[in-house]
Amino acid sequence: NIFTRNEIHMRHAVMLERYIKYSTLELQTLKEMMKQYIIPAGMKYKQTLLNLMASANSLSLDSKVETDCFQQVEKLVSDLHQWEKDLAQFLHCELSENENELERIKENKKTGTQIAEFLAGKGRLIVNGCNELEEVLPDEVWPFPKLKDLLFIK
Repeated sequence: NIFTRNEIHMRHAVMLERYIKYSTLELQTLKEMMKQYIIPAGMKYKQTLLNLMASANSLSLDSKVETDCFQQVEKLVSDLHQWEKDLAQFLHCELSENENELERIKENKKTGTQIAEFLAGKGRLIVNGCNELEEVLPDEVWPFPKLKDLLFIK
């Protein structure tokens, strides 16, 4: 099974197209999950914490724990919101297909590199931020099964 130079290049082109298609689909899904579920869950919990802080303050009770939790959730939600906007911008700016086969292959190499760099940088931040928010939010607020649910530790 020895491939010719052209066959190797074509296999590479097909694999690159597949990588771009799957990575783009995963990034679009992540963006939608963040916008429709994760960020709203964080905002809902922020409102709960605000209500608790207001109740504690009206009774002249200390609300330091609630305030600390609120600040942590606020930072995570704010960061995730910005990263979701960055992800939307990245997906919007992705290069369109080119009719010329050679130009399309060159553009795919560039797009593949851009996706890999985004995943290594901002993508890692997004995943870590979502994981942190998952750890902070109560089970009834988090919109997805948590890791402990998937591992049957409950």
